Amino acid sequence: MNRPLTAILADDHAIVREGLKLLISAMDNVSVVAEAADGEALLGQLRSTRADLLILDLGMPGVAGMQFIATIRTLAPHLRIVVLTANIEPRTVRA
Repeated sequence: MNRPLTAILADDHAIVREGLKLLISAMDNVSVVAEAADGEALLGQLRSTRADLLILDLGMPGVAGMQFIATIRTLAPHLRIVVLTANIEPRTVRA
């Protein structure tokens, strides 16, 4: 059996993080290993926690959109990123 994927949840709304954890807990192959409520906390988690997957809210404090993803890629080039955003700007959605 393959090892489970490990995930970091990054969203400034605790209720969203709790909902995501609930969904993920129903999966056999993914486990949450860290959480962050802002960009600074996320960078700290990325430096101290090895994860396979990041679920990232682009609208949380300390996250400067797509530029922040470039910073993440420098710290954790292996990391797969799923972006959550309420921004419906076509340019943001396409990126």
